[in-house]
Amino acid sequence: MDNMVKASEIYKKVLRIAGIDEIDSNKRNLNNKLTFLLEQVALSEKQKFKEGKFIMIPRCDAPIVRNLLVLAISGEGMVYDWFNGNVNIEEAEESILLYWQLKEPIMRAEMTGETDSVTVDSWLATIRGIIGFDLAEKTVELKRKLEDFRMNSIALDSSVRIGDIYRTFDNGVREYVLEGTKKKAMLSDDLLDKIVESLNKQEDYFSVLNQIIDKMIKDTEKKSLKNIEFYATYKSITECNKAYEAIERIGDSMESMVSEYYPWFQKIANYLKINPHIAKKIEQSTKEHGLETFFRMR
Repeated sequence: MDNMVKASEIYKKVLRIAGIDEIDSNKRNLNNKLTFLLEQVALSEKQKFKEGKFIMIPRCDAPIVRNLLVLAISGEGMVYDWFNGNVNIEEAEESILLYWQLKEPIMRAEMTGETDSVTVDSWLATIRGIIGFDLAEKTVELKRKLEDFRMNSIALDSSVRIGDIYRTFDNGVREYVLEGTKKKAMLSDDLLDKIVESLNKQEDYFSVLNQIIDKMIKDTEKKSLKNIEFYATYKSITECNKAYEAIERIGDSMESMVSEYYPWFQKIANYLKINPHIAKKIEQSTKEHGLETFFRMR
């Protein structure tokens, strides 16, 4: 019994810290919050912790339970919301924020010398598993890298159709003579099998996804630079002030008020604006300046 503490003793300390009266209704509230911890974190029935009519908590866990219960009845904050079922841990950002809110009161029990590091580490690892923190952290990291990829590849985000051949009649109507085939970028099953065959844990899959995205980000920068250099050289040859003027010179007149080249050129201008180091590199290699303005549509 020396290594166990009555839940009722923990309740007294919690109510004292919170400055709340030790009345039955407040004790019942704490009992409900403790039940939440036992069922949702310890994943056990309350009966498992009963000795006779008393709920007994291991002494090493008692200060952690106390710290969490103080927050559980505080009336505010994310931990309070979690105890009341108002935190959606399926959302990665919510899971991460909740973990950091729970980590401090758990670690504080060791900092005050009331428990040991083994117990604290067990609680933190358990909490991470219960609320899916590790997966949430990897998911957010992957989302961040996908956003980096989106912005780094914006200059390759083209809807320009390759291989289309059409003719224009005297009345302005156009029709296809030949439509270009749409290319599908697909990885072979053999290659995919080779990639995944050595993956066994969740973190392995996330590691590979991050490696692939990192590689793609570097590759998009290289290909974007090459494409923009081509048009920068074309600027010099045609002596056009705007990229769309060079496209319009291909025909005798503007056949339509829209062109799939226009949004692409604007994306290239945006890309150069958010990547000035790329713009500088291209301007140095091509001896052409003002490329952001050249590609900007308006």
